Amino acid sequence: MTAPDRKLWQQAALLIQNNHRLIPAKENSTASFWFDTWTATKVWTDLFQLLQFDNNEATNVTDELLSFLSNQVLSSTMRRLSHCTFMSAMWEIWCSRNRERFQEKIMSAKHIVHRIMLSIRAAGTSFKIQHLSQPWLDVLKQIGGVREHPKLSIPTVVKWMHPPVGRLKLNVDGAFKIAAGDAGGGGILRDHHGRCVFAFSTKYHGVITALDAEARALRDGLVTCCNQGILDIMVETDSLNLMRIVTCKMSQPWELTCVIQDIVVTTLTLKAQIKYVPCEANQVANALAGYGCSTNNFSFCGSGAVLPHVVKGPYRLDKVGCPTHRP
Repeated sequence: MTAPDRKLWQQAALLIQNNHRLIPAKENSTASFWFDTWTATKVWTDLFQLLQFDNNEATNVTDELLSFLSNQVLSSTMRRLSHCTFMSAMWEIWCSRNRERFQEKIMSAKHIVHRIMLSIRAAGTSFKIQHLSQPWLDVLKQIGGVREHPKLSIPTVVKWMHPPVGRLKLNVDGAFKIAAGDAGGGGILRDHHGRCVFAFSTKYHGVITALDAEARALRDGLVTCCNQGILDIMVETDSLNLMRIVTCKMSQPWELTCVIQDIVVTTLTLKAQIKYVPCEANQVANALAGYGCSTNNFSFCGSGAVLPHVVKGPYRLDKVGCPTHRP
């Protein structure tokens, strides 16, 4: 303990010792109510795991106080917190004794410990928690005396991946705008250079869920491939539930029975690998689906040059392999 700290604690001990003038002689000569009473014993027992202080061995207030403050072999942070806790316990026991004596309020160990915990919480916010032992950490977290640093989320880099050489990839997506009651779907088939083989967008009527729009877009994309004579494709959707349904990993909603059945029948003709991807890797199809909500007919594009204006931006970014950060 440094010289300034020792002087401070000696002054605190002297203040407590001087307060003995207010205590009857039968209490003044020993450790009295600070250590000997049932209430004090309960308080020190509750704090033993933190302070490692045995009140049963205490005989003199000043000596015990200075001994505790001088003989601890702890890290600087834990020593300061232990000192604050010990002095807070002494003070709260003293205040509780006075309330009982002069205001006729019964001393409560539970109330005293609660007041001590409030002091610990106030003091604990200024300490570096990595320097504290596990018992202290457990107590501080329980009483809210530790300000948890939010975990920093590392963004994931996501981008549309070009298919292998000689393969084609179909990306599909559906859009369902509840407020306006509009729904649409779209998809794009690209080669290993990222060039558009074809793209489509369309508006849907009678759609009741976003999954319904997603399923219709997948069906239309597969049917368009068949009509174009393209039978070996890779397929990506950003609907995890749809992917699970068509791969029989999840039961299908009854209202989508007809659409799912169309998909199953079409895939019997195709050699299609259906995979889930994050929406950040499906932005061109997403833009086509949004565009489909505003169209009246099935729109088909045979090359990237005639894609809708709102689609050209993400299409060009995908083509050059520009990544997107996913939170």
